[in-house]
Amino acid sequence: MRDGQPALLKTRRNMRYEDAIALWKELRRYGWTVSGAAW
Repeated sequence: MRDGQPALLKTRRNMRYEDAIALWKELRRYGWTVSGAAW
């Protein structure tokens, strides 16, 4: 991150595993991909 600062976690969601998988599949349809750490 800029100036050597760590990434800031702005939100956190607690959800069931099945809901998380459904969300990931939806995001993949929009073009999201797995990537490495940015820092």
